[in-house]
Amino acid sequence: MESRFLNKDSSFIPFESTVLTENIIHKAEEELGETEQKRKGYLQEFKNLIKKEKNLNADISDDFLLAFLRVKKFRLDAAFKLLKNYYSNRLIYPSLYQNFTPSHCHKILKANFMNYLPLRTPEGVAVWAPRLGSWNTSVFSSEEVTRFGLICLEKEMTNPITQVCGQITLADMKGFSWSHIFQVTIHDIKCFVNTVQDGMPIRHKAMHVINNPSIFGIIFGILKPLLSKKLKSRIHLHGDNLNSLHQFIPPDILPEEFGGTQGTFGNEDFYQRLLASEEEFKERQKYGYHVIK
Repeated sequence: MESRFLNKDSSFIPFESTVLTENIIHKAEEELGETEQKRKGYLQEFKNLIKKEKNLNADISDDFLLAFLRVKKFRLDAAFKLLKNYYSNRLIYPSLYQNFTPSHCHKILKANFMNYLPLRTPEGVAVWAPRLGSWNTSVFSSEEVTRFGLICLEKEMTNPITQVCGQITLADMKGFSWSHIFQVTIHDIKCFVNTVQDGMPIRHKAMHVINNPSIFGIIFGILKPLLSKKLKSRIHLHGDNLNSLHQFIPPDILPEEFGGTQGTFGNEDFYQRLLASEEEFKERQKYGYHVIK
């Protein structure tokens, strides 16, 4: 992932940046309890735990393991449990993790309905923006959409800024209809929760839903009981009231479709960066459990 030196006067950090500014380092200390000494010691303890886990061949690179430690605020047992969930899901949902590389998602990438916004919030939070109402159900299955969403999250989870500051999900449901409802099963919803909420090292800071029609309540009614208490408290349903959204996310970083000033929604830059990470995904496929625990 490209690093870039930032102007200290810049209001918004570019999404692709990996530079931990003084403010972000301070945030890591205050919110996560992270120090250089603690980071080194816990990384070594984490690696020792992994070596003792039967049948697990895990990626033990520092950048990868830091994602799990940071999201769990350096609670080693919780980080280790999340790591085991991360690898176990590949055995529980084998078809979801088949062809788990950007090149196999070329068609859905070109469909331009999922993207990370080019700029972060003033707090450094990444904004993941799936436009699920634009999903063409006659072209892509629910599993294909879920797989691509996981690939996008997988790409971002090793970014140190996102590890510290977290991410917001901004879901645009404009156009969401019965054709989408019929595609999504209870199994799909449980799979989403098990993989995204309980199996990925992502700090979910909030979920904002815009342009949600009344039938969205059917899916949301099934999903909500499965979510953690913390995540439930961070969900905001705005309907078509974009002024309500702007109280949380400034228009200065949003595309025109969301009432912002950053031009039209487009994922070309993210598309190219994701495709450039093909070897990274292939390398990660070498790791995992040999048998179900």
